[in-house]
Parts: sequence; structure tokens; C-alpha cells
Amino acid sequence: MSGAPAPLAAAVYIPEDGFDFEVYHELYLSMADMGEPYSDAYELRKEQLEDGLEELLEERAEIRYDTIYAEAMEKIADAEIDLADGWEEYLTQRSDAEQELDDALQELTDGESEYEQGQRDYEQGQKDYAQGQKDFADGQQKVADAQKELEDARQKVADGEKELADARKELDDGWAEYYQGKADAEQELGDALQKLQDGEEEYNDGLAEYEDGLAALEDAEDEIAKGEKELRDGERELSAALVAILRHNRYEVDAGSWRKARPSWTPDKPSWTQARRSMRRASSNLRQASPL
Repeated sequence: MSGAPAPLAAAVYIPEDGFDFEVYHELYLSMADMGEPYSDAYELRKEQLEDGLEELLEERAEIRYDTIYAEAMEKIADAEIDLADGWEEYLTQRSDAEQELDDALQELTDGESEYEQGQRDYEQGQKDYAQGQKDFADGQQKVADAQKELEDARQKVADGEKELADARKELDDGWAEYYQGKADAEQELGDALQKLQDGEEEYNDGLAEYEDGLAALEDAEDEIAKGEKELRDGERELSAALVAILRHNRYEVDAGSWRKARPSWTPDKPSWTQARRSMRRASSNLRQASPL
């Protein structure tokens, strides 16, 4: 076949990395002494080279097959090893998984119990929450009451401070009065002490006078006793004199007769005189003995 080559319908450009493969997929052949492209000589030369080229391609195909087979067998061996390891790992993991499953089942059972307990706790929590809200409201009321009590207490403190200030002023005034009164009392005490000392001196003087008077009284009592004795003696002497007079004049001894007889008689002078002397001496002794 001869003639000009057919024109290109399209052209495609790809990066150089697009030709980077693990194996070759195309061959670029060049022939020596090919003659004119697409001439009879060219076609003849191509047919001469096709048999050798096909043998070469079959040889390369066998080599490629062997290579691919060897690589595949190697991968199969590695895969078998990986399969054995994976099977062993599977068994191990299965045992672990079964244990984990048992554990998970136990956890599920426990979780159900915990869920039921949690449900009960939740219900109790709702009750506690409702109670807490009530306690909170009660607490707020208590806080309000406490605040009111605090305000009342503050007012009481303020009143107490005022009362304290007033009491302190009264105390200061009282101390001033106390010190003034103390000074006055000390002055009065000093005066009273002086009076007491003066009174003690007067008492001592009076006691001395009393003791002197007591001694004089005792002496006077002795004198009185003597005077009373002398008076009794004088009375006896007077009675004896009167008896002697009455006997002498022979009158009755009575008051009426004595008054009638008195103007008409004259007593015995020695007896009467002696009696009068005894009476006067007794009276004098009594006056001397009297403390007054």
C-alpha cells in the first residue's frame, strides 16, 4: 500500500507523569533500510520483521506472566500469612469481643438496674426539687423575716446607743455629784470626827466627873446612912421625950389631946433640947450627904 499518510484528526497532550507505568504498554520500533514509508519495500520489510517480533513479544509475555505470577504468589503467600495472622487475631479478638460482649451485657444489665435506680432517683429528685422549691420559698420568707429582725435590731442598737449616751452622761453627772458629795462627805466626816473626838474628850471628862460623883455618891450614901441612923436615934429620943412629957402631965397620947394640951404645958427643957439637937444634926447630915 502506498500513498500519503492520513491526516491527524485530533491531538491529545498529557503530562510526562502520564507515561510513568510499572510495565511498558507500547513499543517504539525503528527499522534500518525500510525504504520509503508505506511503499512495497517498506511493507515487505515490515512483514519480514513481524515473525521475529511476535516471538520476541511472546517471550516477553512469558517473562511478564512469570513475573506477575511470582508477584501474585508472593502476595498470596503474604496474604495467607496475613490471613493466618488475621485469623489468629480474629480468634483472639473474637474471644475478646465475646468477653467484651459479656461485659457489655453485664453492663447493660447493670445499666438497666442503674437506669431503674436512676429513674427512682429522678422521681425522688423531682420530689426533692419540689421540696427544695418549697424550702427555698420558706428560706426567702425567713430571710425577709431575718432582714426585718435585723432592721429592728439595728433600730434597737441605735436606741441602745442613745440610751447608752444618755446613761453615760448621767454617769458622768453622777460621778461629778459623787466626787462633790465625796468631798462634802469627807468634810462632814472630818467635822463629825472632830465632834467625835471632842465628844470623847467630853465623855472622858464626864466619865471622870461621873466617877468622882460616884465616889461622892458613895460617900453621900454613907453620910445618908449615918444621918438616917442619927434621925432614927433623934426620933427615938424625941419619942422618949414626948412620952416623958405626956407622963409628966398625964395626958393621952393622941393628936387631938396634944393640940389641946400644947398651950397649957411646958416640956421638960433638958429632954426637949436634946431631942431638938438630934433632929437638927440628922437634918444637917442629910443635906450634906445629898449629891444635889
